[in-house]
Amino acid sequence: MLFVFVFSKTTANDFDNILERKALLASHWWKDKNASSDHCKWQGVTCNKAGSVISIDLYSEYLERSIPQEFGLLSSLTNLSLGQNQLYGKLPVSLMNLTQLVHLDLSSNNFTGTIPSKIGSLNKLVQLNLSQNHFTGPIPSSIGSIVNLKVLDLSTNRLNASIPKEISNLQKLETFNLSDNHLNGNVPLDLENLQKLEKLDLNHNTLEGLIHHEFGKLSRLVYLDLSSNRFSGNISFQNPCNLHHLDLSMNLLTGTITDIIIVCNHLEYLNISNNNFSGEAYLNFPCANHLIHNCSGKYTKNGFSLYAPNEEGFSLNVTNEESVPKVSNQKIELIVYIDILPPISIGFCFLVAAGYVAYQRKNISVGFCFLVAIGYVAYQHPKARPTMREVSQEL
Repeated sequence: MLFVFVFSKTTANDFDNILERKALLASHWWKDKNASSDHCKWQGVTCNKAGSVISIDLYSEYLERSIPQEFGLLSSLTNLSLGQNQLYGKLPVSLMNLTQLVHLDLSSNNFTGTIPSKIGSLNKLVQLNLSQNHFTGPIPSSIGSIVNLKVLDLSTNRLNASIPKEISNLQKLETFNLSDNHLNGNVPLDLENLQKLEKLDLNHNTLEGLIHHEFGKLSRLVYLDLSSNRFSGNISFQNPCNLHHLDLSMNLLTGTITDIIIVCNHLEYLNISNNNFSGEAYLNFPCANHLIHNCSGKYTKNGFSLYAPNEEGFSLNVTNEESVPKVSNQKIELIVYIDILPPISIGFCFLVAAGYVAYQRKNISVGFCFLVAIGYVAYQHPKARPTMREVSQEL
């Protein structure tokens, strides 16, 4: 009886392994393999002790074709990483049967169609990355059922409609990126439930409405990009504010920015260009403790700029200089630096040469004249004093 049970179990495992091997071959990604070879030894494939496939990692392997329906038979799969390839077509509905998946990365491909409405059945997912594809349609509300998600990246697609309120169920979420889509409507008020959120990127959509104070309650948030939308009204943050990166540019925001600077005193990057901010303020605190990496600001249509004249503080000016050219699709950062090294180096070399000539010719007046001339040139050189340098980065 025991023999029959062991034989039956072995036969069942062998049968499952054969099905999995055929499922892998259906993709045509392992062209040099056949149904008789051990699929657990194929490139990118990892199996458990029973011989079942638990991981497929073929990131950036120049894969083509689409994901076959047969992949839905890989019932033990926990990791599917196919990012940075040339895959295309719609996602097979059978993928939603892979309920053991923890990591799903299909980023940087050419997938089309909608995100399957049954994606919520993958409730063990911790990371879901479908970015840089051509997905269309709304974000499925069932995505709110994947309560273990820590990373959700749907950026750079063609998703439309509004952000589903069910997103607020993802209370373990740390990174949330919906940038560069066609999303519209208001941001759900229940985002304050995402207390573990560290990065929120909604840039380049058509989202609108007020930026509610709920954003200020996300105390772990260090990166917030709401740029290139239609947000309006005032914006405020509450203590503790741990933001290091804040981009509000290209919106319809009003009011003053002073309170944000004071409350969010860990900021290293700030862009509020192309809004309707106004007012002027002087903030007296050490530049080294605020905007520590650049001690700087923006100079755009609003005329917003941060100056660091000394170690005791810097001034903030927010005006409405319409004469300043409008900046489109760029983040502009003016970084204070002292480019004094080149003229000093050149002057030093000339000084040594002049001294040598004067020594050889016993003519001290020649060396003195060279010294005066080089000193005057170094002083007149525009880069011999602190200046501002533009660093532009495409969005």
